[in-house]
Amino acid sequence: DGMYVGENRPGGAMMPVWRKPSGAEKKNMETARSKKSKKKMEETKEEKADKKTSTPKDGRAKFYVMDNAGDTIRTFSSKLDTGMNRVYWPMNRDGVAYPSTRDRRPDADPPSGGSVLPGTYMVAVNFGDYNATTSVNVKADPRLPFTMAQMRAKATANKNYEAIVAKATAGYNQLKEVRKTMKRVATATETLDKEAQKDFKEKMKAVNKELDRLDALYFRPTGDRSSSTLSRTLRRGRGAIGSSDGAPNQAAQRAMAKVERETKFVLEQINAFMEGDFADFQKEVEALDFSLFKTYEPVKFDR
Repeated sequence: DGMYVGENRPGGAMMPVWRKPSGAEKKNMETARSKKSKKKMEETKEEKADKKTSTPKDGRAKFYVMDNAGDTIRTFSSKLDTGMNRVYWPMNRDGVAYPSTRDRRPDADPPSGGSVLPGTYMVAVNFGDYNATTSVNVKADPRLPFTMAQMRAKATANKNYEAIVAKATAGYNQLKEVRKTMKRVATATETLDKEAQKDFKEKMKAVNKELDRLDALYFRPTGDRSSSTLSRTLRRGRGAIGSSDGAPNQAAQRAMAKVERETKFVLEQINAFMEGDFADFQKEVEALDFSLFKTYEPVKFDR
């Protein structure tokens, strides 16, 4: 008996996208096929047209998903190869970034969020000067006994949860910015005299120690497996909401209450630090009388 094996169809809405080869790409393909000399060929009419019609250098197209109210609910990008492409949208919306020790790339796509509600969505694609639109009709899974009211309740719970996560992330991003500021201050104050520098380093050490304490509220120090952190609480809250059908059940409600309570506590700690110790430290730095330039002695060449 024969065995037929193939790839499973990816989940989500499939959108076929055709990318026409540019003049330069056509020339490269023809050169590869014929194995002609690598001497520079004269510019073709198609290449001239390419210069007038810009395409992204990284070959990535931008997709925008809009609901029936015209609001953009999801933005993502996908690399397009020459010819026919299949792009998949998992029928989700934009989410929120969680606290992270790594900085997000400025050009990174928004994080993915929860599933969208059944309905018709417009998808617009932009690839340089090229634009196109299509519509996607999202239907409820008939195998799942969920009403529209239950789905809306779950979507609302997700929205409320993500609003709290966004606050927690904003607080941690402030701590990361303060650390960068402290490094710049350390470099700039190297020109202070030894006595002043010694006193100033003690003050910097105290600020950095407090930063470490606040950081530990988000992430466990290396080797510590016992302490509870806000990041762990956020992850558990997300799991509790995702596992409930419709509006949050009792377990999800308790998890949400804990997320809100711990986030509020951590943000109060950060705000107290920013408005207290760090604000005082900033005033002291701004009051310092120092130059960014070191004193250089002339290099004499005596013979």
